[in-house]
Amino acid sequence: VSAHWAFNALEWSLRSPEGIVIKLTHSESMLMRQLARSPGQPVPRNDLILALGETPGIYDVRRLEIMVRRLRNKAEKVLGRPLPLETVHRQGLAFTEPITPF
Repeated sequence: VSAHWAFNALEWSLRSPEGIVIKLTHSESMLMRQLARSPGQPVPRNDLILALGETPGIYDVRRLEIMVRRLRNKAEKVLGRPLPLETVHRQGLAFTEPITPF
């Protein structure tokens, strides 16, 4: 058990500081990979959309919002507490706790 979050791109999983593993879908994994690159910093929505392999100009942002809501709900169900994934108004999303790849 470590004092921070860990993201595993190969296994598509996120491990909480308590050691609880959350299995991710491919899209959730691509999203977390982008967010884990700059923990605590807002990642612009366009960067997240590009990380999903989509084109920002034609991608429906509601798809991203739905994915984020499902990820938050899944994490809260597994962990019993909210995922530290914050929406930063007019900027994007930020993972607000330390996270490292493993």
